[in-house]
Amino acid sequence: PLQKISHCTSSPTTLLTALATSSFFFNNTNTNTKNDTTNSKNQSKSTIYQQIIQTITKDIPLYILTNHRSTIVVLFGLPLSLLWDTLLRIRSYYIHTFTSAPHLHSQRVKAIVDQVKRIHAKGNDNANGGNNEKKHSPLCTARPGWMSVSLSYRTYKQKWNAIQMPLYDILSTNIYDNIDEDDNEVPSNDNNNQSSSNSSSSSSSSNSESPIKKDHAQKIVHVEPCVTIGQLTHYLNPLGYTLPVVPEMDDLTIGGLINGTGIESSSHTHGLFHEIVTEVEICLGDGTVVIASPDKDNEYRDLFYAIPWSYGTIGLLLSAKLKLIKCKEYVKLTYLPFYDKEEYIQELRSLSGEFLINEDDGGQEEKKKDDMPLSSSSSSKEVPMFLEGLVYSKNEAVIMKGEFISKKDIPKKGTINRLSMWYKPWFYKYVQSKLEINKRLSSASAAAAAASASSKSILEQREKAFVEYIPLRDYYHRHTQSLFWEMELMIPIGNHPVFRYLLGWLMPPKVSFLKISQTEMTRQLVEKTHVAQDFLVPTRKMSDFLTTCDEQFDRIYPLWLCLHNHTSMPGSILKDPLGVKDEMYIDIGVYGLPRCVHEKREDEFDMKRSMRAVVEDLKKMNGFQMLYADVFNTREEFEEMFDHDGYRMIRKKYKADTGAFKEVYDKMSVVL
Repeated sequence: PLQKISHCTSSPTTLLTALATSSFFFNNTNTNTKNDTTNSKNQSKSTIYQQIIQTITKDIPLYILTNHRSTIVVLFGLPLSLLWDTLLRIRSYYIHTFTSAPHLHSQRVKAIVDQVKRIHAKGNDNANGGNNEKKHSPLCTARPGWMSVSLSYRTYKQKWNAIQMPLYDILSTNIYDNIDEDDNEVPSNDNNNQSSSNSSSSSSSSNSESPIKKDHAQKIVHVEPCVTIGQLTHYLNPLGYTLPVVPEMDDLTIGGLINGTGIESSSHTHGLFHEIVTEVEICLGDGTVVIASPDKDNEYRDLFYAIPWSYGTIGLLLSAKLKLIKCKEYVKLTYLPFYDKEEYIQELRSLSGEFLINEDDGGQEEKKKDDMPLSSSSSSKEVPMFLEGLVYSKNEAVIMKGEFISKKDIPKKGTINRLSMWYKPWFYKYVQSKLEINKRLSSASAAAAAASASSKSILEQREKAFVEYIPLRDYYHRHTQSLFWEMELMIPIGNHPVFRYLLGWLMPPKVSFLKISQTEMTRQLVEKTHVAQDFLVPTRKMSDFLTTCDEQFDRIYPLWLCLHNHTSMPGSILKDPLGVKDEMYIDIGVYGLPRCVHEKREDEFDMKRSMRAVVEDLKKMNGFQMLYADVFNTREEFEEMFDHDGYRMIRKKYKADTGAFKEVYDKMSVVL
C-alpha cells in the first residue's frame, strides 16, 4: 500500500541516483564551461543545490519515517517516550510541590473566567488579549491536540480561541470523614496534604451500585479536569480506595473522560465513566460559573446530564466530584476459554447481571425477556466486579472475571502474576495461550477418565492455569504495555522474549509521539487501512454485530468486549435505551488491519465503504460509536445516531449556541 501512494516521496535508488548525478555534474562543470553562459551555469547550480538540499533534508527523512517507521520507533521513539515520561513526572512533581494549592482553585477559576469574559465582550479577541485575533471564533481548551490519547487528527484548536486552563490539582476528599468500624482496613498516609479538613466536598446522596460494601456516607474525591487517571490511582489506591471505573491509560484526563467518555471492565455494574460523577463545576460561554448536580433541587440538573458526550460544546469543565469505592491490593482473575460464539455471548450476559433486577429491598428476581439464555443457572450467578472478553476468531474467546482480594487471603499455592514487569508477555497473547492450555488439560482429563485414573493433579493444574492473583495497578494497566494489540503493528518483534528482556522496560511508546512522528503518507495509509473504533450495541444484538464486524472488517482479531449498563441521560446526545430505563450494552473494540491488508490485497478493502456499512447497521440496532475515533458520516447521518433535540435545547438555554461553542460534530475528525 505504501507504493501506491509513493508519489510524494522518492525511492532509495532514485535518491542515490539524484545525488550521483549531482556529483557528476559538478565534476564535469569545467568541461562544459565554454558552451554555457554564466547565467545558465549559476541557474543550473542553484537548481541542483536546491535538489540536494531537498533530498537530504526532506526526501530521505520522509522515506525513512515512512518505510522504516518500526526502526525509528525503537531507536528514537522509545527513548524519547521515556524522556517525555520523565519530564512529565518532574513537571507533576514541580506542580505538586511548588504550585499545587487546592485552596487557590477559586483564583485559577477567576483567571479562566476573565479570559472567557474578555472574548465574550470583545467578540474578536483571543484569550491573550487579541494579539492573534480570531473573529467570531468559538472557545476551546488550550491543551494541544497531539497530547490527546486519540489517534485521530483534529486541527480545530489552531483556528479557535484557546483558553488556558492550568487545573491540575486533586482538591479534596472525604475519605477521612466519619471513619467507623468498616474503615479499619484503610491504610494511613502521612503525606496526604490534600485531605478534606477544609473540603467543600460534601457527601453525595446517590449511592454506588457496587458489590463492594459501602460506608455510611458515599466517599468522594474532588478534582480539577487536568488531573490524570494515573495521578488519581497513585493517590487513592494506597488509601484503600479507587474509582469505580478506571480506564486503561494513565494519561487520560478526568476532563476528557467526563466531556467524552470512558469505559472499563467494571462498567457492567458502574456504567460509563460519567456515571461515577456526582457534581460538576462549569464555566458557561458568557463567563458565568455554575455548579450542576443530579440532585432534584439543583437548578442546573439538566446541565449536569447534558455535559457527558458534549465534548466541551456546552461549557468549560472547572472541577468535578467523583464517587469512590473501597478496594484491595489484588484482583483474583479467572480465565474462562470458549470455542463457541453463542456460548461465550451467553456467559458474558449471564455474568454481567443483565437478567437480574435489583429491587429496592435488596432482593433479586429474573427479568421476563424473550432473549433470555437457556441456561437455568443464569439467575443464580454472582456478578463479578470486573468482566471483559477477548475474541480471537469467529468462535474462540476468553472471558475474564475478577474480584478484589486482600493479600492475606491469597492461597499459599495461588499464582501471583505481576503483569507490569517488563519481561512479561503481552497480556492479550498471554490470555490467548489459555485456549491451548484448556484444550490440552481437557484431553488429559478425558484420558484420565477413560483410564479410571485420578484427575486430582489435572484439577490442580487447571486451578493454577486459570485462576491468578494480580496486583491492582497491574490489573488496571494490563493492556498498556502493548496498547491492547496495536504495538504488534508498530513493533512486530515487540513480544519476542529477547526484545522484552532487553527493551521491554521502555514500552510502550507515547501515543503523542506516534502521532507527531507520522508523515503525511503514513497518515493517509492509516486512514485507508487501519481500523481503531469502539462500537456500543445492546447485548441482545451482540451476535449480529459481531458478524457484521467479521464481514465488513475482513476478520480483524482480537476484539475487545466490555459491557456497560446504559441508562437514560436526558439532554445528552446519547439515545435512551429502547422501551426500558436501562439496558446492558457491549463495547466491541476493533483495532488493527483487515486480513486482506495483511495479505497484501489492500485493494480489496475500502475503509469508507466498510465504516459506513457498519455504522448503518449500528444505527438500526440503537447503537453508537465512540467519538475519539474518525467519523465517516455526514452531519445528517450523525444526527440519526445521536439525539440532538434535547442537546440543542440545553445549548440554547445556556447560550452555547450563540457562537461561544460549536456542536459535537464540528469537533470530530470527519472522513468523507
